[in-house]
Amino acid sequence: MPPFLFAITLMLAAVAAPAVAAEPSALSLGLSSVIDWAAAAIATAVAGFVAAGLKRLFGVTMEARHRDALHSALLTGASLALSMVAEFVAQGLTPADARAAALESGVDYVRESVPDALKALKPADGLLLDMVRAKATQLELAGRPALVLEAPAQPKR
Repeated sequence: MPPFLFAITLMLAAVAAPAVAAEPSALSLGLSSVIDWAAAAIATAVAGFVAAGLKRLFGVTMEARHRDALHSALLTGASLALSMVAEFVAQGLTPADARAAALESGVDYVRESVPDALKALKPADGLLLDMVRAKATQLELAGRPALVLEAPAQPKR
């Protein structure tokens, strides 16, 4: 019998024991307090296990929500950065400086759009810039045709 079912059976027996006892004896009075104590201890343990399981479940769920929100914001920030590069070049920045400024704008967008996720996940300094840069590169590559690598032709003998 699983421990959980055993604990429930023991608690039910403790509750039902006084109702079925016709005349309490000294032995049954002594056992009743022990059964009550054991039932309370088991109920406390079960409640603790349930609380720990719920905390773990909701903790994982909240982390996943924060992670998804962060990645969505990173994708939008990267899109924003890519759209701003041409604008910065038109303002007179070199293409490299324009890309760097645009990526910083993408990072600023992420910081402003998901502060709770950043507070919960605590990414290291500079990591947001790397992540926005990586997402921007993914977006750039997604717009290009796939590169097909072929094996070099073997010389004929």
